[in-house]
Amino acid sequence: MLSEGAASATQTWFGGGYVIQAPHAHCSVKSVAQEGGADYLVTAECRENAEPASTVERVDRIRIVSDTEYQLENAYGRFHARWCRG
Repeated sequence: MLSEGAASATQTWFGGGYVIQAPHAHCSVKSVAQEGGADYLVTAECRENAEPASTVERVDRIRIVSDTEYQLENAYGRFHARWCRG
């Protein structure tokens, strides 16, 4: 989906599956659209593991800030993640 030269933050977010901010939920990415530069619009279908029939669409705006950080904004609020290389 993304090029090998993408920032680590991009590969982490889009690479090994989709992360949702709830411990008992699962999301499947439906689309990723680059809005320009380091901004992405991600649409996913999420469901609560205890109620697999109840799905909710989630739309995130993600900005890749650097190789080690990104910002996320959606209907639930804003989130900023940063980590150190080990």
